Amino acid sequence: MKLIRKSIFALASALMLTACSSDEPFVGDDPNGGSQEGEGVYMGLTIQMPGAGGSRSQTVEPGQSTDGNEVGKDYENNVDNVIIVLAQKTTNAFIVAAEVSNSKLSPIASENAYKTIAKIEKTRLNTYYGSDNFSPDVNVFVFCNPTNEIRNLLTSAPMDDIKWLQDITNVSSDMTTIANTANKGSFVMANFAIAQRTLPASINDWDLYKTENTAFNLSGMNNAGTDKQVDNSQTTANPNGGAVKVERLASRFDFMDGSPLAATNPDKAYTYNVVMQDGKTPLIQVQIGKMQLVNISKSLYSLRRVSNDGMPTGAVICGAETPKNYVVGPNAEVFANATASADGSGFNGFKFSTYFNNPFFNDNGKMDNNGFLAGATLTESFNGEDDNYDKGSYKIWRYAVENVIPATASRQQNGLSTGVVFKAKMIPTEALKAVNPKLYNALKGLKEDGNALTGTPDENPILYSLNGNLYLTWREVQKSAIEASVEMENNMPAPLKGKDGNVVMEGDAIVVKNVNRTNSLYLATFGQGAIGNFTWGKTKYIDKGTQDDKSANFSWEAWNANKTTIAAMRAAVTGAGFTIYQTSDDKDLGGIGYYCYYYYWNRHNDNGKPGIMGDMEFAVVRNNVYKLAVTNIKQLGHPRNPDNDPDKPKPDTPDESSDIYITVTCQVLPWVVRVNNIEF
Repeated sequence: MKLIRKSIFALASALMLTACSSDEPFVGDDPNGGSQEGEGVYMGLTIQMPGAGGSRSQTVEPGQSTDGNEVGKDYENNVDNVIIVLAQKTTNAFIVAAEVSNSKLSPIASENAYKTIAKIEKTRLNTYYGSDNFSPDVNVFVFCNPTNEIRNLLTSAPMDDIKWLQDITNVSSDMTTIANTANKGSFVMANFAIAQRTLPASINDWDLYKTENTAFNLSGMNNAGTDKQVDNSQTTANPNGGAVKVERLASRFDFMDGSPLAATNPDKAYTYNVVMQDGKTPLIQVQIGKMQLVNISKSLYSLRRVSNDGMPTGAVICGAETPKNYVVGPNAEVFANATASADGSGFNGFKFSTYFNNPFFNDNGKMDNNGFLAGATLTESFNGEDDNYDKGSYKIWRYAVENVIPATASRQQNGLSTGVVFKAKMIPTEALKAVNPKLYNALKGLKEDGNALTGTPDENPILYSLNGNLYLTWREVQKSAIEASVEMENNMPAPLKGKDGNVVMEGDAIVVKNVNRTNSLYLATFGQGAIGNFTWGKTKYIDKGTQDDKSANFSWEAWNANKTTIAAMRAAVTGAGFTIYQTSDDKDLGGIGYYCYYYYWNRHNDNGKPGIMGDMEFAVVRNNVYKLAVTNIKQLGHPRNPDNDPDKPKPDTPDESSDIYITVTCQVLPWVVRVNNIEF
């Protein structure tokens, strides 16, 4: 008899698998609440939306942030339809799925929850109850506002299939499949934890649940006090009972103006004092005008996974994030094996565009600051909707999906982590006008001859920066280096006074002696050699000795003579530590001017140890709100052209280093909030 029964059930399974090729979204399931062929039974479920709750960002048990929680916007909690999946308790093998439309969803406003009623064809349950793997104890999975990828995956999943849990859901660059911001609704959500539930003991017991009004309750008590009692309530014995808790697959980034100047002067929004005179008087400010998210993951798991090292082996489905484990990202195996190429241009066999939208590096390992910000506008950056966390201080900015780097912590690198690129314009103060009027005019948009800057960078003055000082043209660098290395008296080099035979006349030129060649600015400019010939005022001076042909000055003079050795000049000047700034045009930010860029790598868990990265310190995790504010900028940022940058990031550059330009506060909330204050 057992063999005969198993054959009947096998036949039933075959028939149902055939039915999967029809137009029905689910075999035996009714997304619209109507009737289908076959006898149906009903089950009910309560779905608990992501909660609300409140500085350093850290993960605490179970998967929460020390910065607290934030109530989501109505559209972030909206549910249009739901797919409910029953799976075997021990293996998560697929049993059955049912889709519930909006008409069968009843919001419970006081509890931030929904009640659902789903119809299941009894034949489908018959197959499960008749199998050798039957157990009344099952796992329940809920997918709110599922994407077509998730829906199609569950449509094609046969009974006993376990592959459905391993599949990755691809997301588009505009995030519309995961966070439907276009019409402000339909954020995809799934289980926060596995919901363990108990079904009726026998298939015949389902006869008690043949109407919507008598639906079997997967979130509460059924037939209390009878021999058919099944209790799915939240109890001490079953702490995961009751409502099924869900979380959003997306994470969110909010932004606030953290400038100390803006607090007292509205005209100084997003503006920071950077170059100071004697540490007191601001000479040059920068104003942030645009920002953009980079390295946005293209894929994610539909259900959260955690493991001891961030790798998929041994990962726990819907496991809680703790201070001692890792969230597993879908690219973990690829990221764990990414090795930097010998020339530092990228990762061997690794194309950034394969894994990221808006990658920080092109597939050839190059950076493009203008490319990062393509499409970024002032409105997108700063004029978002008020949040619900801090009285609207933060503006809702962007959504992204999970991006986590597996162990070890040193793998948290610029080529892999999600970050933010900020673009800022240099602004002169009136104090600069008195100190350096030519530099003041340049930053105001004027060349040395008084004409307006042009759209061709090579036609405009080039700025050079070293150790917090900014120089207008290389001649000013030379002059400053000489002043720093030759003892001065009445604006003349002291040795030129003629005392003690220090002056040697050669024709109409004066030979300079007693040069301090150990001065740091001298070394950066002239290297280990002599200055060469130079003009001071109307007098020509000669510094005898051999020039250093590897020095920044030697390469600059060679380029200045014929303009054909730009690459060699850039390499020598940046190799000496100078940053080169050339003009560019941004009509949104005032047109032609001098711009710089700041890079921030998103902090998920701050270990409080500057320069030392901790586990999952730099990451993006689902259902977290990352609240960013730039609170301090210490120096001018990176130039537009990476070839002009002595600190040009490489794909394997660590996310945290001792060279910090910017301070960002980051509060991270569930929405878990993580507040990141940014300092550059």
